[in-house]
Amino acid sequence: MKKLFVLGALAAMLASGTALADTSGKKIAFSNNYAGNSWRQAMLDSYGIVTKKAVADKV
Repeated sequence: MKKLFVLGALAAMLASGTALADTSGKKIAFSNNYAGNSWRQAMLDSYGIVTKKAVADKV
């Protein structure tokens, strides 16, 4: 039973790797309907930081 669990966990880790593909033709989209509360404002600020880094890293 323990071997089966270990094999299952290993298979899950191998299957969840990152894909290495050319993303230069891709765009990041974001829909912003309403930004009226503090949580939404913080989320927009965070999104801006993350996307600037993604563009700088040429993701």
